Amino acid sequence: MCAFPGYFTRAHLEQIMCAALRESGAPPDLDQRVLDDMVMTNAAQLPLMRPEQLAALYNKTRALPHTATKALIRSETGIVIIGPFVSSTPVRSRSTLLIGMKLPKGKMLLVKVPSSREDAKRERNVYEQLWSGPLPPPHLVGPAEYLDRAFHSHDANRHNEMELSGHGHLLKYALAIPKYQIALQDVPRPHDPEFALATGRQIRCAMEFMHDKGLGHTDVKASNIFLDGEGTRYLGDFGSSVELGQELQEVTYSHLPGGGPAVVRVSIDHASTALDFFALAVTLLDTVGATKRTVHYPDPVALVAIAQELENKELSEFVVTLIQPVLHG
Repeated sequence: MCAFPGYFTRAHLEQIMCAALRESGAPPDLDQRVLDDMVMTNAAQLPLMRPEQLAALYNKTRALPHTATKALIRSETGIVIIGPFVSSTPVRSRSTLLIGMKLPKGKMLLVKVPSSREDAKRERNVYEQLWSGPLPPPHLVGPAEYLDRAFHSHDANRHNEMELSGHGHLLKYALAIPKYQIALQDVPRPHDPEFALATGRQIRCAMEFMHDKGLGHTDVKASNIFLDGEGTRYLGDFGSSVELGQELQEVTYSHLPGGGPAVVRVSIDHASTALDFFALAVTLLDTVGATKRTVHYPDPVALVAIAQELENKELSEFVVTLIQPVLHG
């Protein structure tokens, strides 16, 4: 079973991490700033990592800037955020820039800069639809704040507009969203069947809420599922979300059903509840080690057979019910 740091104190986490790092041959005098960033950004992951994995993460984090590089984010609503870049940032996902920031009192924030203002506004509209009710939506990332103007500077004392190297535009629009402890894709595999079943149930709940709002996520996969410090799952990244029935904006071929119209009863070019459920089924089978992620357009009939062979019958039945809506009959 996977344990999460809701059951650990920060001091306990640091003690475990330091012991494992020294066991792997890390320097005896560990940099406290590096440890702070590791605990802050990877708390859910640390209890699951082997000593050599911890050492690699420590070295990666140590190589990143901690105090010299700063980011300043402004919005016309008066929000001003200033803080250091943190672990694994900046990261480029296609033409989207992600900047992790550490705020006062240890709060984490992810600033997402889509490739165009139109993309930023479209994703903002999705967040607004999902978070328009009196209660927070179940297991969905958010809420998000649309930032109309953002600046980047290598000098904390200067806040000139600067072009981010390699990104090709200035940060004049962005989405500020909560930063969670870990993405599902970074949890060591294979996942325990009970862990995978909990993931499936929580993310299905999130998708059903989106579907009731008339929205399809259209890009459900492990890299878009996040966990907080207690292990609660959240579905995020709504950059490809569209209304049900609309044409897909982005495609992850390994999570779309193959076999053609003779096998698949829904369009694989348009958003639907069936496609979202199928993508979740592929994700769960992948994380428990039952399938290969490199397969494009997996055969849903073959996936049903694979799911039926799972030893955990509750997980088996759950995955099969996710796949069935794309199949005839």
